[in-house]
Parts: sequence; C-alpha cells; structure tokens
Amino acid sequence: MFQAPTRTARLRLNPGSLSRWTPPLPVPLTLFHIKVAGKLWGPTSACGTLPHRHHTRLAIAGMQAGRVTLTPIMRPKQSPSQWEPQPVSLAGIRSIRGRASVPLPKRPSPRNSRQILICSEPVLSTLYFAFMLGVRALGLLQEWGCCRRCMLIFMGERSDLLYGDMTVIDDALKSAATKIKDESEPENGVSAQVSECEQKEEEEPSLQEDSEASGNQERKVRVTLEDTNYDHLAKKQRCAVCITCLGLLQWGCSSDAVKLLSDAISSRGNDGDAFALALSFPMCLSLRVHRVWTLLLQALPKFPEKGRIDHVGTIKEVWKNLVGPEIEVSIKRKFVTKKYLDFILNVNSTHSRDMVECEIMEKLCTAMFTVRRQQHRKYSNTVFTKQAIDTAIKKVSDEEFLKACPEPPCVPDEAIVFQSLQCQQTSIFMAGRYNKYSRELPQTPWLVEGERKMETSVQELICESLIGAVKADDVKFSSSGREDVDVRCLGTGRPFVVEFLNPCRTKFTRSEMKELQAAINSSTKLVALRDLQVVDREKLCTAMFTVRRQQHRKYSNTVFTKQAIDTAIKKVSDEEFLKACPEPPCVPDEAIVFQSLQCQQTSIFMAGRYNKYSRELPQTPWLVEGERKMETSVQELICESLIGAVKADDVKFSSSGREDVDVRCLGTGRPFVVEFLNPCRTKFTRSEMKELQAAINSSTKLVALRDLQVVDRKDVKVLKEGEEEKTKAYCALCLARDGYDPKVLDRLSGMTELTLHQKTPIRVLHRRCLATRQKIIHKMLASRVDDYFFKLHLTTQAGTYIKEFVHGDLGRTTPNLGSLLGLEVDIIALDVENVALDWPPRCDD
Repeated sequence: MFQAPTRTARLRLNPGSLSRWTPPLPVPLTLFHIKVAGKLWGPTSACGTLPHRHHTRLAIAGMQAGRVTLTPIMRPKQSPSQWEPQPVSLAGIRSIRGRASVPLPKRPSPRNSRQILICSEPVLSTLYFAFMLGVRALGLLQEWGCCRRCMLIFMGERSDLLYGDMTVIDDALKSAATKIKDESEPENGVSAQVSECEQKEEEEPSLQEDSEASGNQERKVRVTLEDTNYDHLAKKQRCAVCITCLGLLQWGCSSDAVKLLSDAISSRGNDGDAFALALSFPMCLSLRVHRVWTLLLQALPKFPEKGRIDHVGTIKEVWKNLVGPEIEVSIKRKFVTKKYLDFILNVNSTHSRDMVECEIMEKLCTAMFTVRRQQHRKYSNTVFTKQAIDTAIKKVSDEEFLKACPEPPCVPDEAIVFQSLQCQQTSIFMAGRYNKYSRELPQTPWLVEGERKMETSVQELICESLIGAVKADDVKFSSSGREDVDVRCLGTGRPFVVEFLNPCRTKFTRSEMKELQAAINSSTKLVALRDLQVVDREKLCTAMFTVRRQQHRKYSNTVFTKQAIDTAIKKVSDEEFLKACPEPPCVPDEAIVFQSLQCQQTSIFMAGRYNKYSRELPQTPWLVEGERKMETSVQELICESLIGAVKADDVKFSSSGREDVDVRCLGTGRPFVVEFLNPCRTKFTRSEMKELQAAINSSTKLVALRDLQVVDRKDVKVLKEGEEEKTKAYCALCLARDGYDPKVLDRLSGMTELTLHQKTPIRVLHRRCLATRQKIIHKMLASRVDDYFFKLHLTTQAGTYIKEFVHGDLGRTTPNLGSLLGLEVDIIALDVENVALDWPPRCDD
C-alpha cells in the first residue's frame, strides 16, 4: 500500500475541467470521498454515482518519491462501452496544504465546484479493501495467466455476455469487478472514519493559499495525472495459453478450429438438418480450475465462490455457444443448444501434460490410486480417469491441496488439441418380412470357436445390400422368433427389423425402398423380402410391449413398470408423441391415494474385531440347497444380539477376508463391520457399546469381540481397500509322513519374498473361476514338534491359500512346502494369528 499523507487537506476542483476518463480494468485504485456543498458523499463503489448530474469522482493511484498521481474519474449517463480514456490537466494545484482552483473552461460557477478530501492511510486502506475486491481478483487472475473469458467466468458471470467479442468481454469485466464487494465491512463504518478525519481538519486553522508561508512546516507534494497503459496485458493474453481453459476458449474458438469441426461434419455426408456438439476435455483442466480457485480464495477469503461448482461445465457451454453458430453458418445446418440426439459431433480433446499434472492427485490420494494400480484388469489402460480425478478432488480439502500446490499452474507451452472428432447419428430402423427357401441356411451367422459353419445367413443376405445404401457403421438384426437351419419359412414370411448404427443416410422415399427390396430379391434365390420400409421408434414400442406380454414368467405381475415406461418415452420423439396424444390429459375423477407408508432410516454401521476359537464354526451361515450344515456361525452369534438392540429390519455382515470353517482366528482378531438396514436406534453411547460387547462375549465361548463401535459409512471403505494391501500371519501344524531331518527346516528361515503361482484350488473350483494367481510369502519360520510334526509360522500376502501351499494341491501350487523341503507334507491344523489391518480404531477398553 502507498504512503498517504498523514494530514488531510482540501483541493478545490471544477468538474468542467475533468473530461470523461476511466482506465482499463484491473485498476488498483483507492477511491476518494467527494465533498459537495459542504456535505460528504460516500464512500461509493467504482460503479456508484453521486447525487449530482456531473457524477464526478477522484481516485488516487499511488505515491512514489513524494509524488502523488491523482486520477479523476467521471461516469456520465452512458453505457460502459462509451467510456474513453482521455488525459486531464490539473494545472493550478500547487500544494496539498493549500487551496487551489482549476480554471473552468465553461460556465464557471461556485455551485459546480467540488471539494475533494484526501484521507489518511487507515481510511484509504479500508476503502481499498472494502470496495476493490473484484478488481483485486481480476488482477490476480490476469497475473497468473487467465484469459479474459475465463476471468469473467471466475467473476460469476453466466449470461450471454460470455459469448460476445472482446469489447463486450472487457465491458463485462469492468461491470463484474465493480459489483463484487466485501460486504463484511459496513459502509457506515467507513464513512464514520472519513467523517472523523474531516472533523479534525475543520478544527485546524485556515490554510493560506500562499505555499511559501507554510513551506518550512509541511513538505510539498506535487500533484499530476498519469494515464496508465494496459496494452501490454492484452498482447500477453493474445500470445499466451490460458492456464485454466488451456486455450479452449482461445484457439478452440478460432477460425481454424471452426473449419476443422465443419470439415468433420461435412466429410461424414449425413443428410440431417441440425447438429449438436459434445466435448470431452483433458483431466488436467478440472485440476487446474480447482487449483486456481483454491489460490484465489486463499488470497481473497471473502471472494464469492458461487460459480465454483459449475465452473468446468460453464467452460464447456461457452465453447459450444461460441463455436456452434460459426459452424452453423459454414455447413448451413441448424445448431441446437438444448439436448439433441439425432446428430452429435463428439469432440475428444487432450493435452500434452495431461498425465503429468494428474500425478499430483496420486500423492494426495495415495490409497485410492494404489488400489487402482493393483487392479490391472479393471484399469488396464490408465489409473487416471475424469471420474477418478473428480472423486479425488472432493476427498482433498483446500488446505491439503494448497500444501501440495502452493503456486498457480504454469502457463502451458501448448494449447489443447482435438484428438478425435466423431460424428454420431441416431439409429434408423428398417422392417419387413422375409421368406426363407433353403434348408441349409441359418438365420444369423453360424460360428463355432471362430470357425464358420455355413457360407452365409439370412441376416447377411438382407443386410449386405442395405448397409451399403444406408452407409452405417454396423447393424443389429432382430426377428420375431427364429427357425432352425433346416427349416424353411414360407407364407407371408417372418417379421424382422434391422437397426443401422450411426448411419449417414436417414431419409428414404417409398420408391427407393422398393428399389432396395427388388435388388435383394434379385440377388439371391435363398430368401425373398416383402413390405420393406423405414419404421419409427413408436412402432418399436408396440413391439417392445408385445414381447413383454409374451414373457409371462418374467413379467408375471405387469408388463408396465416405471423403467419400461421411461425407456419407451426415450424411444418416442416429441412429434410422434403429439400425433398420438394431441390433447392435454383429462381431469382425473379421483385424487392420488397413499397406498403404503414406509419409514426409511439411513443405515448405521458397527465395526469391531472378532476372535474365533472353534474349528467347527463357519463365518457365515452354511446352507447347501436350503439345508443347514452347521448350527450357527460367527455372523449369527454377533448379529443376533446387536439387531435386537438396534431394532433393524435386516443386517449385512462383512469382514476383511474369511477363514475356513476348521481354521481358528486368534491374536487381535479379524476386522468386521455390520450394516443395520432401516434401524430404529441410531445413537449409542460408549458405555452402551461396552455393554453390548460384554453381552455377546458372555453369551458364547465360540467367539469373542473387541473394539466394538459405531463408525461412519465413509470409513467402511477402509475394510475393502485393505483387502488388497494387508498381510496375514498364520501358524500351521504340518505332518511329514515319512519323518524329517530337523536341519531341513532351517532352509525356510532364509526364504523371503517367495512368489507362488496358485491355480484355483480344487476345493473351491465349484464357486470360483479358474485362474492362476501370483501371491507372495514374505517370510517363514519352522519349529520342531517331534519326528513327524512341526509348526510353520509364515507371513503372507492377503488371499494366499495356505493349505494348498503346504500340500501342493496335486501340483496346482508351485512352489509348495513339499517341493521346498523335498518331503511329502500335509497340514493338520491352521490358525490365523494376525490380520495386519489397523481398523477400526482401538478403544480404551
């Protein structure tokens, strides 16, 4: 902040000498208060007006080396677009301590004069921070490298001004900047400070106009006006790529981009009358926008963030509404801004630094992306997706984000690139009836393990000619039933319909359809067509519900469901719907009836750790074809007492892995969580949780609980995420049938990070798919029991089959304990000693 004079003084200026002038925004200025006819008016915002027809104000730009630069601003009764910067002469002002007058160029009159109060430093600071919030925000955004349209989006503008040219954008920026104020500082408080400053000035003796009389007591300050040049800022914006939109609202809206998009639509050759645009932008764009918002709110905590949620979507909409009308002029087709499914140009954009900039989110959300990297099949292409980045951004607070990214995004070297342009046309449908005269012709291509059994098929004979005329990417053939390969279809034929995916041609006359039908009938004697025609989706809805009526078992209650009606509505266009329903709905005789009333309470979750001491106890109820194999289970022993206390409709039991029915779980136990569906009680004190835990532990000796507590839904995911990362410790009692030399056990202690290749065990092959899985044994230690028995302690990766590692599972696990020791080994008993997952948090009890 500049050093303002410590005293106040008056300068008498005449508004007639002040030409219309305002500098381009952003303007780092502090407004003066203006005293009119002895009354103080203000403080006023940069867009406010004074109660006088001249609307004159004076602003101070700063002080350097005893030199004050004053900028008078006059806002006439015209639109902001008519403001023009003009130099103003303040000749005649000699000293800040004296009074001076500026010669009036016309109509000199005392009532037209103005007295401007130059305030002291505290008042100027208050005025600056209270009324220049929007201006300061513009200054930061421009300094960081945002383009002018992005700056306007940050300022909360969502009107059609975003689609205007640069002149309109500049005017909108000026208006938006002046509208944003820090409303936490009341105007009366500021006025009071100025009034107090003015009162002190009135108590001082009158100042002599002769500056020489007071020259020894007060320092002189020379007052001039300097017009600031902002041309270099506009040039910088034209050359640099925007840090938030990555040039999408710059190069992406240029004539070259419009020509590229227009050529993509024209080259496709579609016969549609209208088009819509769909844009897929790089992942780092969302990340950059979030980064700028966090820095902006850190610098200006009172800045309104109402436009933060829809910022990225606004960028997309602005681009569509800028480019769409230009393409419309170029290709002579109507651009549709609302939802339009007939023809869409899908624009997939990318950026060279997309993956590099997304890596910061992997550091902030390590657990999330570590799991994604381990799931190779699911995320074979990349662990970074738009959905994953958006989810990660929501998980990270602004404070954590600022620690990792304290600086604004760098100015990109390259603009955004349109990686692919795909035209998507809605499907068209052709229907008819076919006769089949051959007993060696399947309805659809007959392939067995990739080998063709028949040369052709009914589908191929019909579609090969049609797809050439429609110029579609692919077809889907459907018929009302099907006949076997050796069955002919005579009479009026079998109804069929062909859906053409992404066609170029969608309009066919009746004569053209007759020509297509005749061409197919003349090309082969195996099939013949009749009644070939283009059908609309409305007729397909009839077919849809006809099929549903025929499927009695599947739709035994009713063929009409909410999902079916919604699907049918999407298939029918508004024009087709109006033909069937030209009138509004009739007035119902009865009002709606409340058929049933059901109270639905959100689920609560209880978590803890359990120990299992029995070798005849499954984790969950063991039922085979409805017949119970064991009397009870871990789940039932835990949940029976809890569900009575919570009074829930049902429960869902989950745990971090599971042990076999004959395996004990010792140590600190296995983490578990119980979800109570539609509970009556949702609030439990810590003492009540202790009582529930004690009741369960005293009711049975088969299991024991610890750390029982209520947890949030968001914490439950830790249980599943830990399944891929945790390790487990086991103790196995092993048998060497022919005896063993105790020295061979020493080999195991030196084996660490041993990689196993385990095929799906035979004992679980009926319920798990056949696959070979790689698992790691981190360390092993064996101890002698007698000449035939020994204990094996081992720490392994989660999901390792320990029993199969010991006995080999007929060679399906390699290497195994038998091959490592050179012995025939079997397992007698197995215990889980530790599950290395630190969840849920330990309780004091």
